[in-house]
Amino acid sequence: MDALPPDIEQVIVAARDVYLEQFRSEIADLRGKAFILEPVLLGPDGTPAVEAQGLLPLPNRLDYLDLTANAGGMVASKGVVRFEPFSFPYGNTEVTLSPFIWDSIFVTVGDAWSQAYATALSDWYGVAFGKDEGDDNTAMQNAVHFISEPIVDPTGFTINIDFGTAPASAVADLLEALESRGAPQVSLATPLE
Repeated sequence: MDALPPDIEQVIVAARDVYLEQFRSEIADLRGKAFILEPVLLGPDGTPAVEAQGLLPLPNRLDYLDLTANAGGMVASKGVVRFEPFSFPYGNTEVTLSPFIWDSIFVTVGDAWSQAYATALSDWYGVAFGKDEGDDNTAMQNAVHFISEPIVDPTGFTINIDFGTAPASAVADLLEALESRGAPQVSLATPLE
């Protein structure tokens, strides 16, 4: 199971495109200034900063760092792709997809939080987060920016993910990671007003 069905992938690509259009628009305002795209937040010792406590101690990225103003910035999607929620099977997992914002997708898993899920999410994130390689720090990294600590309740757990500039295939990779750990149900949505 590498890819999502084409009609589902189209919805995901459309939501990503809304975010990337806003991202490119805001980045265009930085041209002519000193800036870094998608920098990893670092701790005092120069290594990626992570919360020492918590269930998912993972690093994060800013969308950009304006070196001229010495200020970091985050890009927020200004639109959402509207569609009726629908469900589909992904291996042994039933996935429900509702309208969502690419930079703030709430992923709810209908299963008890476990170390197996922590490992699966950490492994997925390690690949999707990428590494800062190369000399050009003004190019998009094609990377996920953030994953929240899970909110655990008796019915399962929820995480919030900023997919940043990651390719649409990162969603399929996430579903694969969750399905491989036995997730019976997964919901992807953004609470919208």
